[in-house]
Amino acid sequence: MPILTRLLGAEHRATFRNPVADWLTDALTGGSRTLSGETISPSSAMSLSAYYGGNRAISEDVGKLPLKLYARTTPQDKKELGGTWLYRLIHDEANPEMSAQAFRETLTSHAQGWGGGYAEIVRQRDGLPLAMFPLDPSRVRMERDKTTRALSYVVTDPYRTEKRLLPYDVFHLHGLGGDGLTGYSIAKIAKQSLGVAKAQEKSAAALFGNFGRPGGVLTNPNQMSDEAKKKIAAQWKAAFGGGVENWYKTAILEEGTKWEPIAPIDPKDAEWVLERQFSIEEICRWYRIPPHKLQHLLRATFDNIAEQNIEYVTDTLQAWLKRWEAEIWRKLVPLPDQSVVFAEHTVEGLLQGNFEQQ
Repeated sequence: MPILTRLLGAEHRATFRNPVADWLTDALTGGSRTLSGETISPSSAMSLSAYYGGNRAISEDVGKLPLKLYARTTPQDKKELGGTWLYRLIHDEANPEMSAQAFRETLTSHAQGWGGGYAEIVRQRDGLPLAMFPLDPSRVRMERDKTTRALSYVVTDPYRTEKRLLPYDVFHLHGLGGDGLTGYSIAKIAKQSLGVAKAQEKSAAALFGNFGRPGGVLTNPNQMSDEAKKKIAAQWKAAFGGGVENWYKTAILEEGTKWEPIAPIDPKDAEWVLERQFSIEEICRWYRIPPHKLQHLLRATFDNIAEQNIEYVTDTLQAWLKRWEAEIWRKLVPLPDQSVVFAEHTVEGLLQGNFEQQ
């Protein structure tokens, strides 16, 4: 008996035509099948506007904040280290192809979606960082040597060639995780919530693509062959199921065939609108982001948005900013300088409330 059959069981074989096993679905699509029937991966989840909006908001806000290099002169004072190569690397240009802002946006987005944002650090002969190039997070894995217990990063290129990098040569940004070394992928741990949102989106699209109603019945008093049934159904779908441009066309039915519509669904009665709103709020919880950042203004007012903007900086962005600063200090600042040199973001402009409260 083949190994695949023994592992899966004869009655639950996974094939390329019928990938019933989760592991095979993941391998083929880069995602996992949810209870809603939708397959969710870090890439496919980006087609959901709320998920994309949360990822984009945090990534762009982290990238656009000024990030500077300082040296501690006294316990209370610091001076900016402008003009140094490391300052240019984190403030201006991460590599010849990317600005520092684009680089930070990219790695922050990877860290949220995939659980880790990785970049290879190219160093000069003296060990000082020269440039950083993002790595495809789907092609990076961490391994620990069985004998020495030392960590390394294994990078696989599209040709299946592997390259092993030392932690010293990898800038690794990640969020909350179970082991402190890697982060949780929001797309993976929130896959059921995202699957529901994806199914709701498809349901809404199908509703409008199917004449604004769930369907109907074509009836005929005469005995019809299977071939004739298929032909009439195909003709009806081609004429009226293509989208809103086919709504309200005149139907011409042959040989006594009648159309008996099923009553249209009122989106409010079916709580369709409320369900989609709940999905947006659910995604906000996963990102720890206020709804108005995703243009969800149902319960927003001018005053509470001002307060939520401050909470967004302190509760959402600050954690990511600190992760960036810590990894810069660990991987980019030379060891002899780590007692005085550090990176820091400037967030004062984002922490201002509305003028009436000041």
